[in-house]
Amino acid sequence: MSRRVIASDEINQMIRAELRKHEASDKVSLKSVYWQEPDITGCNWGVNMWDEDIIEEPASKEHIVAAIKDLRSRFNIPEPG
Repeated sequence: MSRRVIASDEINQMIRAELRKHEASDKVSLKSVYWQEPDITGCNWGVNMWDEDIIEEPASKEHIVAAIKDLRSRFNIPEPG
């Protein structure tokens, strides 16, 4: 599956929208989406979050992780430089 290339800010906004859907995620902070060499799936970005953040409802965390996996399967970000 080919990925559409969009700005990392757009991905940040999509992840924040997912976080807003879950009251339990109000303690989670999105640090940044960062570029990386494409992984085995072909995705060229990752996200810094979760460190010292706690989601008390595992179902909420699972939903957010699933949403990020979905975004990673559909989008790439431009290579810096």
